[in-house]
Amino acid sequence: SLLPGTNDLALVKTGPTNAAANQVITYSLNWLATPPNGATNVQVIDTLPNAATINFVGASGNYELVGDTLTWDLGHLSPGDKGKFYVYVQVKSNATNGTTFQNEGRIANGQFDGNTGNNISSIVTRVVSPCVPVTVTDIPVGSTNCTGSAVTFDAVANGTAPLFTQWRKNGTPIPGQTNLTY
Repeated sequence: SLLPGTNDLALVKTGPTNAAANQVITYSLNWLATPPNGATNVQVIDTLPNAATINFVGASGNYELVGDTLTWDLGHLSPGDKGKFYVYVQVKSNATNGTTFQNEGRIANGQFDGNTGNNISSIVTRVVSPCVPVTVTDIPVGSTNCTGSAVTFDAVANGTAPLFTQWRKNGTPIPGQTNLTY
């Protein structure tokens, strides 16, 4: 349990365990300010591996890229606030089959975090050639909503292109729903 007045920030990073040279891969950083306390001056920081180059970075907030480090300033978080950022990188074309690289993310603030064990999360990716088996690296999370209210699901998959998506409900394909977000 946490000491009174302390916060607990958490970060879970997902991404592929295998990638091919020249392949664009996706990492997701899921962050949370766990109850009962919020936090101030919160940042999510992602340090890119040497074996990858930035292709595109997408986020639900503003980020700053300095060298190989991405930083999102989240400011004040209330208890239960959560979110997700995506980082897209391209494996260098000269990456050697069998080598590995690590991508690390962390969440931090200027206060005492009562549980630092969940502040850092990393993924190790192995370069494979020529084919990368399909894996879902960020699975959709179920939701229970009131009738008539909206809900959004998203997923991240990795593998040798081309990849295709088909959303299903109770095992039955939903017609026309083939994007990564539904």
